[in-house]
Amino acid sequence: MTRVQFSSPVQGRMIPLEEVPDQIFAAQLVGQGVAFMPERGEVVSPVNGEVIHLHASKHAIGIRTPEGLEVLLHIGIDTSLLKGEGFTSYVQEGDQVAPGQLLVRFDMMYIRSASTSLATPMVITNPEKVRSWSYAPFRGVKKGQASVMSVVLEERNGGGEKP
Repeated sequence: MTRVQFSSPVQGRMIPLEEVPDQIFAAQLVGQGVAFMPERGEVVSPVNGEVIHLHASKHAIGIRTPEGLEVLLHIGIDTSLLKGEGFTSYVQEGDQVAPGQLLVRFDMMYIRSASTSLATPMVITNPEKVRSWSYAPFRGVKKGQASVMSVVLEERNGGGEKP
């Protein structure tokens, strides 16, 4: 049984995805996971992995774990419309990251005033790889706090499936 632990990518409050004011995330159409209401303008990596996507506007980062999970961190709602203003990235595609490593800083005051919400989903975009999910209680979390989400991966069936 392979278990992957996720640390909190922000300091703030962890909330269910259903509370994100965006139906695409709330209905789990992008993926499954949790969301956060940040209290500080920093996002750190929740897992070990490789940065596989950094949106041009720096509001969204994709990370692939060594186990093959693809994790999307999406800072705020409707933040793609800001075209990168208010965001500073500290990684690029291809970088290896570790839990707690700084990914992006953002101007909270600006983002709060110029977007729909600061809600920051952390979702697994290939949830078919996951057998079971568990979450820490929905409450205040510290940036880098361990084990806010844990998943158990599906056992590979030896049917030629690629890692």
